[in-house]
Parts: sequence; structure tokens; C-alpha cells
Amino acid sequence: MYEIRSMKDGVAGAYEYSTPVPADYSFKQMLAMARDIANMNGYEASIYDDENEMIITISPKQYSVGVAA
Repeated sequence: MYEIRSMKDGVAGAYEYSTPVPADYSFKQMLAMARDIANMNGYEASIYDDENEMIITISPKQYSVGVAA
């Protein structure tokens, strides 16, 4: 069973949480799920396997503010 771990902002500050990945998800679906969580929370999201080893970490999308000349 895989899970995705990330951070969330709470009332008392950021805290770590995990979300289980459905057993029938493909690796592509797991990556998409991790990317969505990272973008939603603004923190990195990591996929862990059933032996508690990190598989991959996805960074949130970075937005830049452009300055018009």
C-alpha cells in the first residue's frame, strides 16, 4: 500500500499528514495525485511504499510575478 505524505497549513502552523493511495492506481495516477496535493497545499508531496521508503518527491508549482515594462 502506498501513501502520499505532505504538509498542510493549520491554525497552529504547518503539520504533516498522509493520504493513502487506492490500491488500483497506476504509477502515473500516483504521480498525478502527488502533484495535485503539492499544488493544493504549496508544500512538497512524497510517495512512500509499504516499507516506509520514499519513492519520489514532487514540488509544488512555482508561480512568478512578472513586471511589465
